[in-house]
Amino acid sequence: MEGKSERKSNAKVSALREIEVDVQKFWKNEKVFEEDAPELNSEEAKRKHKYFVTFPYPYMNGCLHLGHTYSLSKIYTVRVFSVGYERMQGKTCLFPFGFHCTGMPIKACADKLQREIADFGCPPQFPEETEPAEEKQVKSKVAAKSGKASYQWQIMQNMGLADEDIKAFSESDHWLRYFPPVATRDLQSLGVKHRYFPALWKKAKLIPIHKSGEMSERGDFRPISILVILSKILEKHVFNSYFLYLTEHEILSDYQHGFGPGHSCETSLNMIYEYLVNNIDNGEINGVLMLDFSKAFDLVDHNILLQKIHAYGATDLTLKWFASYLEGRTQQVQINEVLSEPLTIITGVPQGSILGPLLFLIFINDLPSFLTTSHPSLFADDSTLLAHGCELPDIKASLSTDLCITSNWARSNHMALNFSKTKFMKIYSKRKYSLLDYDSILYEDFWIEEITSGKLLGILLDKNLSWDNQVDKIYKYLNSRLYLFKRICPALPLKCRIKFYYAFIYPHLLYGITIWGNARNELIDPLLKLQKRAARLALDESMSTPSVDLFRKLEWIPIYNLIKMRKILLVVSTLRSSSPSDLRELFCFSGASHDVYTRSSVTDLKIPSVKSNLSKTKLSYSGVLLFNSLPNDLKVFNDYSPSAYKHKVKSNGAVNDGDYLIIVPRVFRAGTTQNIGINIFGNKSCDVHLTLDDSTKRGISSQARGHFQPNEAGMLELQVPDGLSNVKVGATVCGVKTTKKTVTYEALAKNVFIQTDKPIYKPGQKVLIRIICVDSQLKPAGKKVSSVVIQEPSGARIMQWNDVELEDGIASLDLQLSKEPVLGKWLIKAKIEDKTVTKQIEIDKYVLPKFELDVKPPSYLALDQRVIPVSICARYSYGKLVTGSLEATLCLKYDTVEGNCLTEIKNVTGCVEINARELVDPVTEWLSVRNKYYLQIQATFTETSTGVKLKENARSSNLVKRSKTMSFTDIPQKFKPGFPITFKIRIKYLDGKPVTTGRLTLEVSGRRFNGRLLGTLFRKTYSVRNGLISVVFSNVPIYTDTLDFKANYNSGQLEKRKSSKALYSPSLSYLALVLPENATAKVGSQGSVNVLYTVHNDKLEEIPFHYKILCKGNLILSGVTKVARDRRLSSNRNQRSFTYNGRTIQRTSVNKFEFKFNVTQDMVPSCRILVYYIKKDKETVGDSIVFDVEDKLENQVRTFKVKYTFPCFSALKN
Repeated sequence: MEGKSERKSNAKVSALREIEVDVQKFWKNEKVFEEDAPELNSEEAKRKHKYFVTFPYPYMNGCLHLGHTYSLSKIYTVRVFSVGYERMQGKTCLFPFGFHCTGMPIKACADKLQREIADFGCPPQFPEETEPAEEKQVKSKVAAKSGKASYQWQIMQNMGLADEDIKAFSESDHWLRYFPPVATRDLQSLGVKHRYFPALWKKAKLIPIHKSGEMSERGDFRPISILVILSKILEKHVFNSYFLYLTEHEILSDYQHGFGPGHSCETSLNMIYEYLVNNIDNGEINGVLMLDFSKAFDLVDHNILLQKIHAYGATDLTLKWFASYLEGRTQQVQINEVLSEPLTIITGVPQGSILGPLLFLIFINDLPSFLTTSHPSLFADDSTLLAHGCELPDIKASLSTDLCITSNWARSNHMALNFSKTKFMKIYSKRKYSLLDYDSILYEDFWIEEITSGKLLGILLDKNLSWDNQVDKIYKYLNSRLYLFKRICPALPLKCRIKFYYAFIYPHLLYGITIWGNARNELIDPLLKLQKRAARLALDESMSTPSVDLFRKLEWIPIYNLIKMRKILLVVSTLRSSSPSDLRELFCFSGASHDVYTRSSVTDLKIPSVKSNLSKTKLSYSGVLLFNSLPNDLKVFNDYSPSAYKHKVKSNGAVNDGDYLIIVPRVFRAGTTQNIGINIFGNKSCDVHLTLDDSTKRGISSQARGHFQPNEAGMLELQVPDGLSNVKVGATVCGVKTTKKTVTYEALAKNVFIQTDKPIYKPGQKVLIRIICVDSQLKPAGKKVSSVVIQEPSGARIMQWNDVELEDGIASLDLQLSKEPVLGKWLIKAKIEDKTVTKQIEIDKYVLPKFELDVKPPSYLALDQRVIPVSICARYSYGKLVTGSLEATLCLKYDTVEGNCLTEIKNVTGCVEINARELVDPVTEWLSVRNKYYLQIQATFTETSTGVKLKENARSSNLVKRSKTMSFTDIPQKFKPGFPITFKIRIKYLDGKPVTTGRLTLEVSGRRFNGRLLGTLFRKTYSVRNGLISVVFSNVPIYTDTLDFKANYNSGQLEKRKSSKALYSPSLSYLALVLPENATAKVGSQGSVNVLYTVHNDKLEEIPFHYKILCKGNLILSGVTKVARDRRLSSNRNQRSFTYNGRTIQRTSVNKFEFKFNVTQDMVPSCRILVYYIKKDKETVGDSIVFDVEDKLENQVRTFKVKYTFPCFSALKN
């Protein structure tokens, strides 16, 4: 601060002011602005044009009030300028000025004073009367402007007149002698040059605003002064002049970020953030001491303030004006409708004024110069002390030293620190310092409490700079506002809904967004969803409506783009040299020896080196990258005013997403190489950096880089190592990080199988064992089997092999059984690494074969069913049919009541089928079916040779009315207007067999976008042959919004309806992929797909179609093919143009081209192809479809056949 003690000379300013006074005196003496009117009918009067203006003269029944000064401001801004201009044109101008001294107001006021003196004495003693709250009396114009005054004498007192002077006003003539000179003086004193601030402008009405804490505590309220509006015009003039003086002479502290042009909370927060992150990168701990001054603005000592103004070089005349501004101020507190008595203010600067904040900056300006061991940051009275180091005691010592200095400064300046609200916080890297003990700072008798999260300039700061608390606070507030928005939306027009957004939602997103916008995308995404909800509510759209077009229609900026735009604007504001010097030093132009920006040199900013991902969030890094990504015309920001530049950035789309497309597979398999599709749009090439991150290992497992040209498709390869778990893919495009996407990770899993040559063994046989080990791709995996163990039923180990070698993933073993082994179920266990597989075999002597009884009820039960078959079969376990007698009972039941029954007794061999139709015949009324009829079956089979009996029960499904069903297949939920719709109608029996007879009638109707009916668009009758009817509906009008499909089988025997909605597109542009009839492609040949498309309301001449082919979760092919646009209009004259969303759509014909590609082995057995194009308004139009590829092994070999012999093979043949 010593270097700043020598101030620049103010001789030029003083000289200019002296010249101003002399010139104004000359104008007055020479009567420059006065002119005699020409004589009537003179040549001069005839030759010259006349120009006359006037304004309402003020009544002289009191001092000038707000309305008069408002009128005067309009005169000086409009009429005085007009008179001067017209006079320069040679016209005779007349602009009379005077005071209104006639009429009844003066006489009425004088008479009222006479009556009050006669009734209540001189000075009068008025009675105390309370006006009933229910009665709202109409007051006079003067009384209404005089607060709580009820009598004329009180009104005169409020004008500042003493009681001994008021009596003279009972005579009307005294008003005319007293008030015109006072009004003239007040009008002349509206400038600084008179060193006088009008007394009427010093009256303030004070509104207490609650800050925090208890509502009953006066100290928790902020007093806001409601001042005369005209006084702010004069204050603004003084502010601009005096602030210019302070900045030109470098008087204001570099640590102060308050209230000046280019100074804001965001500049202060960003500088603090830069300081904190730099120290964390150096492995240090940050100490933050958030100071709180008690009633800082209200305790400003006027004498000390004037001394500081004088010390900073103010002249005696300037000092006199500021003294006039501060002294003699009065205020009245208003709570609800209650107004207190006026009270004179002896300290403080008015909050709510223009000059008040600047005067406080001057008052606190010298504080940073006294601090010695910490780094201060000030925003008016919000002061923060910062310190850093590797040892916590050193940090606390630095903060304690400067806390003591600050406290002493406050005492000497008649201010006070509020130690109960002063907080201490440690900010550090949670990786290096996983846990630090809570601590506090002792100053005199006060403990400064340590917090882990605290409010700094309205932003919640936490110990790890994660911004979780801040974003959560914003989310909760916006969510509550959206609930209110949803409730009131039906009653608001669109204009008011937009105003609600900008009043209650947008400001909370905007404030501090360059700081908390550095939060993780997982935190920002919920705020984007709230924005989308607000847009859909504002436009009465459903929750499934795409938000891109809604944001464009409302001209709202999505939050991710808002973060970018605000950072760009802050960088540009800093480069304009209007921001604090320490912030300007963060930016310099690459390759330049100076930091002066010229229009002739369009260069990028120098990108600083960073040490961590946290460093990349700093404005000095992320802001530079965003600025460098701007088009060249936006880098020349001096060509625009700040407001015009903001509009240019917003409308240019420089911060809009959608300038690139990255296609990432959903599944990443260990040990493979994954192709990532890259598309860059626009006019600028770009560097792309891909990373594969494992969140559990906290590091980059794999990465790839590439440089891509605009409007071209490319790929990057990412190697997928083994041993990962929680995998995310991240990308940095043109220097800007994107949201990381979580993908599914498949490790190199080993699958172990155990095979034996048979399931059951006899004593003395050999058990052949095979161990197979393969990976998820069914390829051989592993080198050894750790152990193979065979256990008998008791658990005893019979045999064990260790470290069995695998050859091509297979190991073969055998075990010779003894002649008397333990009978029962044995276990074979194989262990490879940490995986154990078990297989069971059985050792048993020969037993007679067993047979089973299988009862199959009818697959469905319907009233119109001609045959209701019940099948009963008896077979041995190896398949041979059993001969015996069968007794079967079939009963039709409903609920628990038994109905008709049918019993059959037969000698059968194997299987028999019984028709139960006669049981259903009595059920003739469909109403009775609601009793839940079903068929109960009981069967008893006796084997002839052994007499063994088996019993089985079965139950059918419930009885239904019809045995047939009808359904639509392949009708899209969202159809594309103008494109053919291909679908099928399937008619089948309840068991899935197709219906082969009958006739079906199909009818399609629709509605327009405006809700009008289109009538029947399609009607046709089909003969049912194989239960499947294919339909092609090709004439879908482009203006169709809804299609209704109705199918009728056999004159109403079956009926089915379905509706489909038009796929949303802002311009009704669509694309559809259609496979050829022989859709199965062959490896080594060319595959093809037909591309149908329309383009409406776009100036594209040549359309670049981007294509991607994805197979088995990997990107196989990527590229761009360009097709010349066909602008032929629709052949249907009635469909050539129509209105959609307020725009006229010129409907073109559906265009078509064939896209061909080479079919490779990687595409077996099927792939998905994606084709899309992007319009100039960034609308993306595309479609995808799956195509099959004929199975073909890459290395084909011949295999030999083995003939197996089974027991009772002849029985199986039967």
